[in-house]
Amino acid sequence: EFTTQENAKYPPLPGDDPKDCYHFFGAQRSLAFPSLRRFQYGREASEPGWDAPLTVEESEVQRHDPIGAQMEHFVRVCRREEAPVCSGHDAMESLAVILAVVRSAETQMPVRPGD
Repeated sequence: EFTTQENAKYPPLPGDDPKDCYHFFGAQRSLAFPSLRRFQYGREASEPGWDAPLTVEESEVQRHDPIGAQMEHFVRVCRREEAPVCSGHDAMESLAVILAVVRSAETQMPVRPGD
């Protein structure tokens, strides 16, 4: 929430550059989130490694409040203007997992979703 500025109660970090809270690393490339900056070894790198130069590709990313976007989508679904992103069945399965996690934390025992 802090670096993505999802929650207005957290002040933005100084500077205009995008702040990333996640980095997904692969052998040849990596992806930063939420900026979607992509890092990969440059063509001049004869062998990947710590000292090999990296190139950075950036795309323009429009930032939106995710909670607001979800609520706007929900309203459009209720008005039958668009289809839901997930089915009611998917939502019930997600809720069953969350309830199993809560029950497991309370009982200190494994709990299967739906039990």
